[in-house]
Formats: sequence, C-alpha cells, structure tokens
Amino acid sequence: MTLPPLRRVKLFLEESNAIEGVYGEEALEQALKAWNFIIRQDCLTINNICTTHQILMDGLLEKEHIGKFRNCNVRVGTKVCLDKDLINDVISNWIEQTNYCWAASRNDLTKVSEKLHIEYEKIHPFIDGNGRTGRIFWNWARVRNDFPLKIILEIEKFDYYKLFI
Repeated sequence: MTLPPLRRVKLFLEESNAIEGVYGEEALEQALKAWNFIIRQDCLTINNICTTHQILMDGLLEKEHIGKFRNCNVRVGTKVCLDKDLINDVISNWIEQTNYCWAASRNDLTKVSEKLHIEYEKIHPFIDGNGRTGRIFWNWARVRNDFPLKIILEIEKFDYYKLFI
C-alpha cells in the first residue's frame, strides 16, 4: 500500500466535507484524524467504522449518536433508508464484501468499490455523517489496493448524487 501525499488527502477530505456543507479548519482536522485512524487498519470492522464516525463527528452530534449506529429510522430526501433493526446484519455483510472484494480483477476494482460505496450509503448506518464516512471508507479500500484517491469536488456533487438513483 502506497499512501497518497498529504496534500491530496487534505483535498479529498476538504471536498468531501464541502459536499455536505461542512467547512473550516476544525472540520478538516477532524476528518484528517478520522482518515489517519482508518488508513492504519488492515480491514474494516464494526468497531473501527464506529470509531471513524466518532472521530469525524465529535462535537457535531449529540453524544448518544456519535460512533453508534442509529436507533431510529431515517430517510434521505424521499428515500426511506434501511430499517434500524437490520443495520447490524447488513453492515456486517457489507464489511465482509468490502474486506474481500479485491478478489475481483483489477479492471473491475473501480466498479466494485463504487458499488460498495453506494451500498454503504443505502445502509445509512448513522444519524448523520454517512456521506463523509462513506467516502472515507471508499478511499480506504482504493488506497489499500494501490488505487489513487477518488476525489469528488463540491462542484461535481450533483453528478455524484446520480450514483444513488
């Protein structure tokens, strides 16, 4: 695994934050701490997914929601997200797929990682912070397999949203 240059990581995180309307140096520093935590992990687990969320969202949500899967049902726009009672089972399956999807040919890796990102966003495991954590996990998978960071610029967010239609 070759780590990307810090300036590229900061650009990715700054743009990822901006997609969600989150700006400023403090938010960037929290995102960088979350990235630095997860990129050192050899595989994804429920624990390190929740820890990444906790680092990223510290001070932005009520304490009972930080680093914990949601305990209520939510919707994004008009779409109803996965039922709260199914999150643990579905996210466990997603983790397994994400950790082992690299058996796919390298030609398919870009599509496979994009598909897994879309699935994560549909699970929507947290009250808030799903887009930002999802893009971090997407890039975790890419970097772990020596692919470049996927940087989605704020001005491209509407094209990005089309992935979820």
